[in-house]
Amino acid sequence: MGRQDLLLKNWHLFVLLGVVLLAFWFRSFPARFGELQALDPFQIYRMSEYVLTHNWRLPENDPMRYYPFGVNPWEQMYMLPIYLPAFVYVCTGWFLGMHYLHFAIIFPAVMGTLAVLSMYLFTSELFGSKYTGLMSAFFLATIPAYITRTSAGFFEKEPIGGFFMITALWLFVKAFKKDSWVYGILSGLSLAMMSFAWGGIQYIYLLFGAFFMTLFIGYTLCITLEYLGLKLKKPLEKLDRDFLGKRMVKAYLPMIILGTVLQQVFPHSIPITSSSILISYMVLVFLLIKNLVVQFNLVKKEQERYVIPGLLLFGVVFILIGAMFFDFVMNIIQSVMRFVTLSKDVVGSTVAENAPGDWSNIYTMTGASFSGQIMPFLNPIAFYLSVWVFMFLGLVLLVYRFFRTSDWFMLFPILWLLTSIWGVFYYVRLVFLLGVSSSVVAGFFASWIIERFPFRAKKLLKINNRILTGIVLVFVVLLVLVNAANAYVYSLNLGPSICFPRYNDPKNPFDVTPCIRIENNTLILDGTQPWYQALEFLKKNTTDNAVVLSWWDFGYWFQTRGNTTSMADGGNLGGIYGDRDFHIAEWYTSPASLWDGENRTLEDWFPYLKGKNYTMYILMDYTLPGKYGAISKIASRGEKIVGFLQFQQTGAHQGDNKTIFELSNGPYTILLPVDDNMNIVGTPVFVISQNGKYYSKSYINYICTKHGIVQIGNQTPSIPGCITISDIGVYYVPEEAMDTVFTDLMFMDGYGLPVEKVFDNRLIKIYKVIE
Repeated sequence: MGRQDLLLKNWHLFVLLGVVLLAFWFRSFPARFGELQALDPFQIYRMSEYVLTHNWRLPENDPMRYYPFGVNPWEQMYMLPIYLPAFVYVCTGWFLGMHYLHFAIIFPAVMGTLAVLSMYLFTSELFGSKYTGLMSAFFLATIPAYITRTSAGFFEKEPIGGFFMITALWLFVKAFKKDSWVYGILSGLSLAMMSFAWGGIQYIYLLFGAFFMTLFIGYTLCITLEYLGLKLKKPLEKLDRDFLGKRMVKAYLPMIILGTVLQQVFPHSIPITSSSILISYMVLVFLLIKNLVVQFNLVKKEQERYVIPGLLLFGVVFILIGAMFFDFVMNIIQSVMRFVTLSKDVVGSTVAENAPGDWSNIYTMTGASFSGQIMPFLNPIAFYLSVWVFMFLGLVLLVYRFFRTSDWFMLFPILWLLTSIWGVFYYVRLVFLLGVSSSVVAGFFASWIIERFPFRAKKLLKINNRILTGIVLVFVVLLVLVNAANAYVYSLNLGPSICFPRYNDPKNPFDVTPCIRIENNTLILDGTQPWYQALEFLKKNTTDNAVVLSWWDFGYWFQTRGNTTSMADGGNLGGIYGDRDFHIAEWYTSPASLWDGENRTLEDWFPYLKGKNYTMYILMDYTLPGKYGAISKIASRGEKIVGFLQFQQTGAHQGDNKTIFELSNGPYTILLPVDDNMNIVGTPVFVISQNGKYYSKSYINYICTKHGIVQIGNQTPSIPGCITISDIGVYYVPEEAMDTVFTDLMFMDGYGLPVEKVFDNRLIKIYKVIE
């Protein structure tokens, strides 16, 4: 075979290489900041670095978390995100020559890129088309929904879990099509690896449960329709022989057994008795019974087809009767309902990524609206070449293919996509899973256009091959441009939330000052960054027994970058840890007058501190006013939400030797009179504006200052609460939050409280408790 023939035969490998390189390039952009993203990656990195430097052993107790108890990492964390990067670093460190932080930053991008490669293998096998494999891989490489959690710095569970999830699905399909126990075993090992990395494994268990239940119900429905006279021989034969036969047993049995049993070696895993795993085993039992009945001729040949309907009927009766007489059956039903409805506890409901999503989230994370920012000429077509458009068209095409070919495997991507969309409406973070399923379905439709459109158009429209080839090439080029440009712009905007990017050249987004540099194997934090200044203070100006009290969001930052023990963190642990989030919320929202150093101490709010030797520091940062609604919701156990309104200046005018500033927040406006020295010289007015006119005029008679709550007027009608002017903005504080520990610390420099302010860089304040 000549070189030219070899290239033509393997053209898809060169295209795949280009897609893989593109995937890694986009995901590498946040690495230029030299820091981890989000919150959880800091904890995972700290533990991963620990095992790397402590002979592969985790600490029996991590004393930096949840003072004074500490936390056992084995019981609270997934192991693979800790050990796998460290192991790969040791194996490659001899030629990489980089600090482990830099390796950890780039590692998620590598795993995200490997997932793109697995996507090609999976969809090529599922649909039997290299074109589908390439298009699905390309969409996964460029879709924002998947880039977000597989980009550089996102040292988390999803990059590893996503790779093993797609790999397990590829091996499962291959086991079925090759009628192979070996591939089934490999699929189970991959699923086990996913379970070592990420709790999202439950979604896969339920997806397979839904898939097989759909097959069982479809089989029963086909038998019923055939009994009524409708000829359905072909779909019944395919179901009976293949999808509910020995081939499926070889694929599903080792996958689900290995995937669920092996994960039990770690304490922090999905229990074998969980509802998601029990559902997976239930459908496995149905599948095995059906095949055993056929294998050993336990019923007459003509009665074999009624085994599955009989099992379904038995299952329904068992659930109905069992729920009335057995608590364990009712507990399983309730557990399934909680998972299906994705119910949240009070704390979970306040987490931003646990908030319900909507169509705008789906549109943004699977769309191409960013592409026009660098290629304006793409704006008119970006909408039509977005992944979500191809996703919905592909869904219709899958349904058509299913009914036309009786290929029951088409139900799998259909269910996957529909459940992913449903999940986003409960948890916006599940858009990550939608990024995978939408890439599968969108890739299927795009490849159909590339493969089948020329044939259909030539037959229907009588167009010659050259014109058809040109149309397809233009389509592919525009599709690649739109989605690649979209991914480029989106990836440029990803970065760490702990530091602000410092661009040296505004015209060059890659010319930045890294947040962290490394000198002599020592991390040097950018001293111009507000959060790093605060963390450096904690690291260098506090004692070894110092403990930081703040909202739980920042706990991992305190531990990893501040080298300081925290009272709470993103683990949101309860139980023996004393429902820490609720206690902190109650403390924040309590009247400041209760905490005067004599009548009440911190130990009254946090009884587990009694008799302990600690030095407490309290940190307040500029984002906390926006989180007060969550704090108040948790403090009231979900019964009440109180929020602050932040106002921005929208105008100013002179009058009577004073300046009246106009401060607005949507329809609300505050008119604030000040003199030349910016002292308030009148009573602020709170009004509701509409179409440039003011309505419902009320006075604000109180201001919250560094000298306490000051009454500046006695005007009526008045609105309760106070206004505060601080370095982080102008806020209206409602009456319910006015006299609270939170407001006192946030806006009044701890006035009257037993604290001493020891750090203030205008955006972040740190107090030392002096009681």
